[in-house]
Amino acid sequence: MAPMSRSPLRYNSTTCVSPWPDADAVTVWKRDVPSLRLGPIRLVRLRLRYAGVRRKTGAAPLAARVANVPVGDCAPEAVAPPGVLAGTARVISAWRLDDGRLAAALSAFAPHVKMSILD
Repeated sequence: MAPMSRSPLRYNSTTCVSPWPDADAVTVWKRDVPSLRLGPIRLVRLRLRYAGVRRKTGAAPLAARVANVPVGDCAPEAVAPPGVLAGTARVISAWRLDDGRLAAALSAFAPHVKMSILD
């Protein structure tokens, strides 16, 4: 199983579990958040990293509210790889993703799942 949680404060209500047999790929990508400007001065520029599970075509729908909605339909300004659903994508914030350990876990528990890093 590939559990994905959104918030440590609301763990049960924001957790989505995608069974490994339904997974096709795990994708990690970056997104630039529009910067905050004050006249000609740029105050903030964020580059957020995301992780998402691309599910196989025909996989059973997930139980979460927006789990089966493409990311672009849920948040039009969001940029996500094709096939990644809103319920299976999480921002990597306040924690670090070790790409090597993720690759090792995928090869051990779900060797059929591809991993791609779009940096």
